[in-house]
Amino acid sequence: EISLQTLPLMPHLISREQAMSEILNAEKAGLCLICNLLDDISMPVLYRGIYASVLLSKYPRFWGQTMICLHRHIEKFEELQQAEWEETSKLTLQFAKKIEQQLKPARVFAAALGSTQPLLHTCPNLHINLIPVYDETLKPDVVFTWANGVYAGDETEWETLAEQLRD
Repeated sequence: EISLQTLPLMPHLISREQAMSEILNAEKAGLCLICNLLDDISMPVLYRGIYASVLLSKYPRFWGQTMICLHRHIEKFEELQQAEWEETSKLTLQFAKKIEQQLKPARVFAAALGSTQPLLHTCPNLHINLIPVYDETLKPDVVFTWANGVYAGDETEWETLAEQLRD
């Protein structure tokens, strides 16, 4: 279990089940989770590039989790064009540094994610998660799970975070 005292000011923790229910209710037919998020105008976009956008994770494991999402639905690295990868890589580095500067985590985990099949809290669409970790003792098995819930915020909390991380 993660102590809230080790994390910066943040919104409230919600259960994995509540997050999954919200995802199901917001799902648009024919779109994967990432494509749904790119289409979700309620979430602040930190940066919109030619090939990828940087979004706050709607269901962050840790407050400040950011996702670099390709505009094109791509499931395998072999489908990526060089320009798409270069922009995605550049944005990953740029926003990892921004998270370190603004949120002061002990570490920023970066992971290229995408499941092999459509699962409720992920999808086959390649994307990169930047996860600020505020407790230096946490290992990946604790960071990359929704077992202990995810964070949710109100509109003001999201916008305050977005302002901190916008370029």
